[in-house]
Amino acid sequence: MVFLGRNVALFGFYIIFKLVHQISYRYENLLDLGRQRRQKLEEYHKAYQLVREAGELAHWITEKVICYLSMIIKKLIISLV
Repeated sequence: MVFLGRNVALFGFYIIFKLVHQISYRYENLLDLGRQRRQKLEEYHKAYQLVREAGELAHWITEKVICYLSMIIKKLIISLV
C-alpha cells in the first residue's frame, strides 16, 4: 500500500509539474503577444503622426501659395492702375 501511495504522490507531482510548465508556456506566449501588439501599436502611432504632419504641411503650403498668389495679384493690379 505504501508503494501505491508513493506512486499517487509522484503522479500528483507530475501533474502539478505539467500544469506549472503549461502555465509558464502560456504566460511566455502571452508576453510575446503583448510585445507584438505593442510594436504594432507603436508602428500605427508613427504612421498616424506622419499622416497628421503631412496634412499640416499640406495646409501650410496651401496657405503660403495663397499668400504668394495674392501678392502677385496685388502687384498686377497696382501695375495696371
